[in-house]
Amino acid sequence: MNKVVISAGGTGGHILPALAIASAMRDLGWEVVYIGNSVGMEEGLAVNAGFRFLPIQVQKLYRKLTWEHIKFPFLLLSSYNNSKKYLKAEKPDAFIGCGGFVSGPVGLAAGKLNIPIYLQEQNSYPGITTKYLAKKAVTVFTAYDNAAKYLGKAKLLKCGNPTGISPSLTEKLNPEKFGLSPDSKKLLILGGSQGSVVINKAVESILEELLERNIEIIWQTGKHNYLELKQKYGDRKGIFLFAFTDKMNEMYNTADFAVCRAGALTLSELQIKKLPALIVPLPTAAENHQYYNAKELTEKGMAVLLEQRFLTKTSFLKAVDEISNNLESFRLNFPEPKSDVAKTIALTISKDFGTC
Repeated sequence: MNKVVISAGGTGGHILPALAIASAMRDLGWEVVYIGNSVGMEEGLAVNAGFRFLPIQVQKLYRKLTWEHIKFPFLLLSSYNNSKKYLKAEKPDAFIGCGGFVSGPVGLAAGKLNIPIYLQEQNSYPGITTKYLAKKAVTVFTAYDNAAKYLGKAKLLKCGNPTGISPSLTEKLNPEKFGLSPDSKKLLILGGSQGSVVINKAVESILEELLERNIEIIWQTGKHNYLELKQKYGDRKGIFLFAFTDKMNEMYNTADFAVCRAGALTLSELQIKKLPALIVPLPTAAENHQYYNAKELTEKGMAVLLEQRFLTKTSFLKAVDEISNNLESFRLNFPEPKSDVAKTIALTISKDFGTC
């Protein structure tokens, strides 16, 4: 049996694609070992998915002055040494890195031990880890055309981002069950599992105007704002609030368009469902990668980009109207969704080892 070590961490945007690929590799008969941060969310997710987990302790490089920087080189060195120790003991045939600072020391150790490196880059603007490790990678699997500009002579295969959203799952919400009308337009607000206070406040500022336009709201508030917003709008007809759900296929299928941040996974899901969106990138995202993610979709006519620094009640409502009044024009610009991305990646790697 072939064995692969996979690593990703920091956010769900890195971890969930890693787990999707890990599952696809396991389905093809590979033994999978996950190396991740001992203080990150990946351990619980990986163990729940049935993967053996090996911990390291690594810290991200903050983009501001902080005393935490003092620990960075020591944790990087210890995590590199621990990763090398794990890899020597496990003797994997390949390493797959799915981005985030957590995969850096594991990838460095894999390169030192001449273990074939494969990378999956979710964003239009690759992170530091991917840009560095790409020099030694057998293949870098990408989701955006723009990523190629930053990855030198690395061998690239553009195949999209692995997600849990499928074009074949078409079930919708029963609108009346959630206080919605069957004949209104539905706007899906996506702030992520943590929620976006900025987007939530912007939605509140134009709520009355939206309802007057017969635009009803399916609103992912995030866990921090949920109780406050539920108290304000929980009984209001035309508004369905939730903090987090595992029924995102139904949410996407019910919506006509969306407002969201520009996380790579969210934008990939929007493309799978052919859902036009008003995108407000998170300005503090590493290397401003959310802006570049959003810019690529905007240039292809699938979305409207509104930078947070220009976000006002007037600009927000104007952008929502632009999409709402031109939904069909936006939808025509979406390509057909990719086939199972995780399976494509797993098959490509397996073929390199003659196992399929």
